[in-house]
Amino acid sequence: MSILSIQNLRFAWPGANQSTLNIKSFSIEPGERVLLSDRSGSGKSTLLSAIAGTIEPQRGTLSVCGTDLTELSSTERDRFRSDNIGMIHQLFNLLPFLNALDNVTLPCRFSRRRQKDLDNPRIEARRLLSAMGMDGEQLLSMPVSELSVGQQQRVAAARALIGYPPIILADEPTSALDPVSRDAFLDLVLAECLDAGSTLLFVSHDPGIAGRFDRSIDWMTVNENRSV
Repeated sequence: MSILSIQNLRFAWPGANQSTLNIKSFSIEPGERVLLSDRSGSGKSTLLSAIAGTIEPQRGTLSVCGTDLTELSSTERDRFRSDNIGMIHQLFNLLPFLNALDNVTLPCRFSRRRQKDLDNPRIEARRLLSAMGMDGEQLLSMPVSELSVGQQQRVAAARALIGYPPIILADEPTSALDPVSRDAFLDLVLAECLDAGSTLLFVSHDPGIAGRFDRSIDWMTVNENRSV
């Protein structure tokens, strides 16, 4: 069974003349590492929002881990996302007043499944941060607002990965990095996804990373922008 399956999906923002999402069929298999690429502003981030359940399509079906999100209420989608989906946002979306450890363990506060799968979330948070080059008590205990952009990026990735979520969604997380930093970050994320058995859907407009993934898909072959 596909971990992600989309059929005849339509979504349009209020007041828009055209649908941002118009997807006839799209699927990803468990454990795949998939790159979705195209120019910025073409609707890829909207797709990730639909998969995460933060927006509700007007038509079609969107199944994640065997659950059709279009049949869930907003509260049920929030609970499902907490249990099953890790998100790496382009702007990180960290809580600036919390330190690195507290930001990484935050998903465990909202997910019974992640709490159940981890004996000690803080120990796992330390392991993930250490794997991403974030060592040292002082570094882990300071507010994330005092960390560098690269360090914040690693915290955001560790937060998405904690608790072995079945699917990771990454929205342009390397767009502000130079090629060396970009490749190092990808090494870390891909290795952790492999170790956890997590599927990865990675959105980027950078063609230089295509060879790192099992599949590289042109977004415009998936999405057809037509009026709803």
